[in-house]
Amino acid sequence: MTTILVTGATGNVGSLVVRELRDRGVTVRAFVRDGEKAARTFGHEVELAIGDFAEPESVRRAMSGVDAVLLSSRNDPRQAEYEIGVIDAAVAAGVRRLVKLSAIGAELGSPLAFWDAHGRIEAHLRRSLPHAVILRSNFYMSNLLGTADQARTLGKMFAPAEGARIGMVDPRDVAAVAAIALTTDAYDGQTLVLTGPESITYARAAEELSAVTGREPGTFTRFAREHARLFQAAG
Repeated sequence: MTTILVTGATGNVGSLVVRELRDRGVTVRAFVRDGEKAARTFGHEVELAIGDFAEPESVRRAMSGVDAVLLSSRNDPRQAEYEIGVIDAAVAAGVRRLVKLSAIGAELGSPLAFWDAHGRIEAHLRRSLPHAVILRSNFYMSNLLGTADQARTLGKMFAPAEGARIGMVDPRDVAAVAAIALTTDAYDGQTLVLTGPESITYARAAEELSAVTGREPGTFTRFAREHARLFQAAG
């Protein structure tokens, strides 16, 4: 029976990948730091591998008997080091299928440290496992939930992106693609860019929030635009 190791298993996308795989009847091993939290999240249907990216031996143990790996981790100054360590451990264990969650702006030498880290990881992955799949996802629409308290209490949403159109994507869609890539050869060797069905502005998102919350039309939109202008003037 196929066993898939999911790193970052309690994260926004990782946890959804675990559920997608379980729905497909796949045996999942979740690499987690907090076993109690993971047990509450997944119940008894998921095998837990307790460890930490900073502890290479725990990563190597988690690879035992694994057929495929989802490589996912939170932003961290040592992200490139950690994820490259996972790739090397997968190669050493004979794992042939690996899917990496990356970012749409990933690029070696990018002035944005987060994108540069992903660029370095991707380059190492392509050298080590040519058939690996890279998923470059756009901005997660669920990140807008981070403004929920602000919107609830102030009736405002702030974002320095006045007219920018963004193909926001649902993390559930990213997880669904990852599950397919982990269990089939449909995307072997490919780098996929994942976006939403429509590129929208923050103003559009604000209008939708106004409608859903019953606020005066344009309340969120007005303040989103105002904040963008202030941000641009300060920069």
